[in-house]
Amino acid sequence: MVDKNDKQKVVTELPKLDLALINQVYFGMQGCACGCRGNYHETLRMKKVAVAKLAKRASDGLQIITGLAEDKSILSWEGEDRAIRIYTQQDLMGD
Repeated sequence: MVDKNDKQKVVTELPKLDLALINQVYFGMQGCACGCRGNYHETLRMKKVAVAKLAKRASDGLQIITGLAEDKSILSWEGEDRAIRIYTQQDLMGD
């Protein structure tokens, strides 16, 4: 369920990300992101991998979502059957 206070936008350039403010990253199938269809990681190495993968896919369009849980922003790429998400304390909306 999307709350009326949630904000979303699509960007085609990777926002500047502070690795220290990334809580976790997700690699997995689209749909449910509870962990049953993919994996969450909190290591610096996997955070760097996620940032690099999103940088390569930015021209396809990355979705920024705010207003969910304790994360200020979620940066997400959704492929045909895969998803990569970065959960961060950064405000990526830029407004």
